[in-house]
Amino acid sequence: MGSVVTRRLTRTLVCLMFAAVPAAAQEVRSSRAALAGMVSDTSGAALPGATIEAVANDRSIADTVSGPDGRYRLEVPARVPVKLQVRLTGFAEYAVDVAGSTGEVTRDVTLQIGRLSDTIVVTAARGAESRANVTASVTVATREDLQAIGAH
Repeated sequence: MGSVVTRRLTRTLVCLMFAAVPAAAQEVRSSRAALAGMVSDTSGAALPGATIEAVANDRSIADTVSGPDGRYRLEVPARVPVKLQVRLTGFAEYAVDVAGSTGEVTRDVTLQIGRLSDTIVVTAARGAESRANVTASVTVATREDLQAIGAH
């Protein structure tokens, strides 16, 4: 009789242990939240290859790259406010604060065209040089200077 009770008690404990595992797994999952959305330009066209980063307390906590359809998804800690930063060459950087959440937050992003510079630095280095990297003296030729010598 004692062994029957022991077996039943053992089975009950094993069942309770297995029932507790999904609850613990659910608790771990619920400690995460998601940021998802689409990155597009001002015409509404999807922008693949954009870098999306979630920053909390000046530290990157998650990052990803937008897919071919411009969509992205980040897993972040639940209830932690983050700054969502989006970058893509040729476009202005985008940043927005997102409140902490326990579920999925959708944040679509529209990137503006980046600023264009009309400054060209010509050097003898056979390659592009920024003005900050040019160590010799520099002469700046303005549009008016070029027009005065007949260049179009």
